[in-house]
Amino acid sequence: MRTSQILQTLLSLGVLASGAVIARDGPDSVTDPEKPEAADPATPPKKLTKPSRGELGTRFEVKDVPTVPDACTEDLRDEAKLKKCGEEAKNKRDGAIAFSGGAFKWMKDNQCTESQKAQMITAAWDAHTLAVYADTIADDHKARDIALFKTWMGPDYQKNDYKKRISENFKRAAGQQGSNAFDIWLSCKDTSKPDPQTGKKTCDLEINGKSVGGYAVTGGIPGWRYYYITMCPNGPFWTTLSFDAKILEIEKELAKGETDHAQRAVWHKNQGQTFLHEMMHLDAVGNPHINDELVNKDEGKRLWAYGPDKVYQLAKHSKGGAERASVNADSYAWLANSEFFWDLTGYFPRPDNYKGSPPEFTTYSDKEVALQQSGMILDFGDISGLSETDLHTRRQTLVDGFTNHNPQEGPRALSIVLRQVINTSIGAGTVGNKWRFYNTKQNTRVECDKDSNLWREIIPRGDPHELEKLTPSDVDIRNIPWPGGIFKLTIDGEDCEYKCDGKGEGRLFCPGREITCHEDPEKKKTGDPRTCGSSREMIHAAVVCDL
Repeated sequence: MRTSQILQTLLSLGVLASGAVIARDGPDSVTDPEKPEAADPATPPKKLTKPSRGELGTRFEVKDVPTVPDACTEDLRDEAKLKKCGEEAKNKRDGAIAFSGGAFKWMKDNQCTESQKAQMITAAWDAHTLAVYADTIADDHKARDIALFKTWMGPDYQKNDYKKRISENFKRAAGQQGSNAFDIWLSCKDTSKPDPQTGKKTCDLEINGKSVGGYAVTGGIPGWRYYYITMCPNGPFWTTLSFDAKILEIEKELAKGETDHAQRAVWHKNQGQTFLHEMMHLDAVGNPHINDELVNKDEGKRLWAYGPDKVYQLAKHSKGGAERASVNADSYAWLANSEFFWDLTGYFPRPDNYKGSPPEFTTYSDKEVALQQSGMILDFGDISGLSETDLHTRRQTLVDGFTNHNPQEGPRALSIVLRQVINTSIGAGTVGNKWRFYNTKQNTRVECDKDSNLWREIIPRGDPHELEKLTPSDVDIRNIPWPGGIFKLTIDGEDCEYKCDGKGEGRLFCPGREITCHEDPEKKKTGDPRTCGSSREMIHAAVVCDL
């Protein structure tokens, strides 16, 4: 797997932004694949490189995308219409740009504005860039490659030629530009029929309070296939940042000393990554075919492995791993996206459930789920010969897989505790203290173990080295102080700040509200603190803020 060859090549060619510098401590300095975050830069970079991707192949342009043949209408479930369309398309293999051998074409009545057309074609180009960037096989001698693959594809990625499968699928996605073996149709018009019970078309649907981004269908005849993508005209795809805009957003945050957007994978979502997910479904890309896999395949409630947390959960889950992650479209999208942004920023992009909580943790607020699944596209697969009833049934199955089946129950609270670890492996031992923050159910005490759905750790945003200074080193764990300082926390999808002057409970500030905090009853106790398995690790609660 390439490290930063493309970025280094662009540097040598002089095509990078003037005055830009690549952030490096980062991926190439990782020594422990189990702790890739340890190589995060000590100081956030003030500026990032913005590569000119013209060196990665022919740029995709709207003017180079033709319209579909006259015989190709919006509904091709009728066998006679499909055959007529297919025969005409086989005899008219036009289209200047392609993805893995499929030529992009506009539907005749696509209803896309010029701006929307430009966004779609740019997203396709961005997706191609990510596929090119990720198409080199993992190097098992490099800790950074091991860390990436274990995170997004599973700890068993080295078995059964899974890493070869993954690499070859990326190569097929990145290759065959200029070929037009099949069609990829693009539209902004919702051609679905209203549901007979709800009266809603596909683009009218909301899941977890978030609109559907679009949908895709496929079909064909012997010797020719089509892949039809509709981006909903008022859907979230259009407000999702482009690849370039996402780079600029992260750069601005880093320039302010904020590392959250660089460290959290969920903030890296962009239009190009969304498009790459769809392209990985192409028959010409996946061998075997790449689907949308269920995280909990045998556990009743359907849940697609979509978004960084669920992709990570699939990779780590005992019934998932590389066998299923290597045939899951979003696993490829997050692997490629994370490789690029890790090389770009130097910060390891981790899912929110990375280490702090077990990957099986499945309790989220609807806001958090919406953030994870922003821009979701429903992939119907092959619809040849399906009745309208069949389509509605399939649509409901897809919607159910995105629904938050395990919402957080009851009122929530922010719980702040002090954890102390005594390391006796060196001389007389060292003492490490750290304020820890947890999203908990109200009136629930945080325990030492991490195997509970009743709480989830929140990692404060900002420079880790500066955050360490906010915890005094000479703390008596039996009589702890107040957690003095300003801690930036993401709680239920909102950017909040806990502020404390060190003289009292402090207060929590979230968008549009100020929350009163109170002393945890445990703080008043001055006896022996709770231990975590041994006397070398102890925990003492300090503050609770009822959300």
